[in-house]
Formats: sequence, C-alpha cells, structure tokens
Amino acid sequence: MPGQKAAQGLFPVCIEVEADAVNPTKGNLKDVSIYGFIKDNDAGNSVLPNNPDFKSDGGQYAMIKSMVPGEQKVTFQFVAAVTTDPKKEPIPGLTFFKTKAISFPGGDRFKLLSECEIDPYADGCTPPEDD
Repeated sequence: MPGQKAAQGLFPVCIEVEADAVNPTKGNLKDVSIYGFIKDNDAGNSVLPNNPDFKSDGGQYAMIKSMVPGEQKVTFQFVAAVTTDPKKEPIPGLTFFKTKAISFPGGDRFKLLSECEIDPYADGCTPPEDD
C-alpha cells in the first residue's frame, strides 16, 4: 500500500468531529470537502500521514455530506494516525488549524476507504510484504 512506510509505528483512529460552520450561499451544498492541518497535542506531529510536516496542503481529509444555507453544526469523520495505541491509552488531544470547507461543482471528490486500506494489519487483511 502506498505510504505504508510513512505510517509505520502509527495507529489509525477514526475520529468524529462536530464543528460550527456557515454556508454563505442561498442553496444547499453537497459533498463539501474538508482541508487543513491537525496536530497531535502530545507528540506535536501531524496526524495526517499525507502531510507530516505541516508545510503543504495535504489534500482533502474528510467530507460533509450536505450543508443548508446559514449557520449550523456539522459533523464529519476522518482517520488520524496517532503515536499511542488507542487500545491501551487515551487518544491524544488534537488541534485543528487552517481548516476550510470547499464545495466543488458536482461533488464526488471523496471515496470511502476499506478497513484494510486504513489498517492493513487488521483482522482479515493481508499485511504488506516488507521490502
């Protein structure tokens, strides 16, 4: 799996976020893409493996299915790569920064990952061969 070496020693954790958001348009928005940076407060590193150094836009990491016009609460999920085993220790606090939501015409910018794509060492998955 691409990026497997970069994520070695990290543990995947599904995180659900609730946030305040504003849709400034007059219409509903569909498949709104979420971008930004997320820091592990304990280790100080990025929890997004596609952007380990906070220096570049790591790409979309989540999606909001739909937003009505105006202010609202939204929820979205993403997979964080943390340095502590969530089965043995609490998930570290996270800091979100430069977070933005963008609605692209037509949507369809995000695809769900399978459990084995997220964690190739999970039960029922075939782990990658070591190089």
